[in-house]
Parts: sequence; C-alpha cells; structure tokens
Amino acid sequence: MNPQPPTTWVTVSAQATTACGQRLGALLQPGDVVALDGPLGAGKTQFVRGLAAGLGLDPGDVSSPTFVMMHEYEPDEADDAKTSCTLFHLDAYRIGGSDDLASLGFDAELRATGVSVVEWSARIDDALGPDVIHLALAHGPHDTRTLTLSARGRWAAQADTLLTTLTETRP
Repeated sequence: MNPQPPTTWVTVSAQATTACGQRLGALLQPGDVVALDGPLGAGKTQFVRGLAAGLGLDPGDVSSPTFVMMHEYEPDEADDAKTSCTLFHLDAYRIGGSDDLASLGFDAELRATGVSVVEWSARIDDALGPDVIHLALAHGPHDTRTLTLSARGRWAAQADTLLTTLTETRP
C-alpha cells in the first residue's frame, strides 16, 4: 500500500504533546511501530511518555534512550488489564544501520512482542518494516510543537482514524 500523504498540526504545550501520544498509545497493539524524527528538544521523548501512558505503563519511567540506545518498559504484574504490552523505546541517532540494530537484539521477532517507538528513525527506516506510523516533531514559538503525520502499510489505510485520534481536543 502506498504511504499516506503527510498531515500537519500544532500542539500548544508539552502537556498537549503528551496527551497526543497517550491517545495514540491507546490504539496500539504488539507489533506496531511508531517512527519519530525531529531535532533535539522537539518533544520526541515527551510524546513517548504519553504513548506509554496510553499503553497503561508508567510515563514517569520513560527517559531518553540516547546513551543506552534502547529502553524496554514492561508492564508490572500488578498492572491491570489495560496494560497491553511491552514498549521498546529506541534511539537510532548513533545506530549506523540494520546491522547495528540487530546487534541490539531488535528484530522482527522482538518487535512482534511489543510496541516499538524509534527516535531518529530516518537512520534505520528500511529496518522498521512495512507498517509504520511516522511523526516528525518540530519546535514552534513558545511551547508549541508542529507534528507531521505520515503512515505506510496498513496504517496508511487508517490515516483518517489516526489523524482524528491524534488531533482530538478535549475540554
């Protein structure tokens, strides 16, 4: 399936960026891949905190994987049924390509067991699989962030649902 054309919108605060991630996290299932790109400080890790909350994981556990390259957040046994799966949070900034990714143990078999979020994903896009939600984040004035959504594979067919979910505002 062809990639879905990009769509852009703005979040007005760090909390709004987190809420956007939380709404996406509530849609995701094991095997799903979210690719994030944007400059330092654009809100990628903030977005992942929200995504973790949407999966039922503790967003306070989420930190940037810059120096370890991959964090794995597993549901507590005490968590309730809304916790769906493990979250794999990768930083591809220092990964040279698919071979480096494999050395981390991140492959299709591992991806199938949880939701994967990859920061600096453009560096390893070819290794992410055919079904990917891609978000580019950029700084805006004050505390705003511009987010640009594109999707490929099965997610391209669900682009309208994704966009509605991600841009939903709540009172």
